[in-house]
Amino acid sequence: MNEPAGTAQTEERLAAGADVLAIKIEDEMVVFHMTQGRYYGLRGAAGLIWRSIEAGADRESAIVEEIIATHRGDPDHIRADIAKTLTQLKQSGLLVAV
Repeated sequence: MNEPAGTAQTEERLAAGADVLAIKIEDEMVVFHMTQGRYYGLRGAAGLIWRSIEAGADRESAIVEEIIATHRGDPDHIRADIAKTLTQLKQSGLLVAV
């Protein structure tokens, strides 16, 4: 995916944590954090983000571009939802910067 000019160097790369397993069950991603011993059900924006990362998008801008291209909605609202959700996924330890 093409990234906006200037973001490739400054934007962190994201990946699932090494101690995280995920499986898709129907419309939900079920993610298990082995160290925490916790399961998470990722739906909506979180599920879309997770699937996008599994498909190879590793920067926020690439995730945003993919989701805006494949879903209807206000792009600014989508960007805000993705930013908020990425923060939550990082805080929970499911996603890490690489």
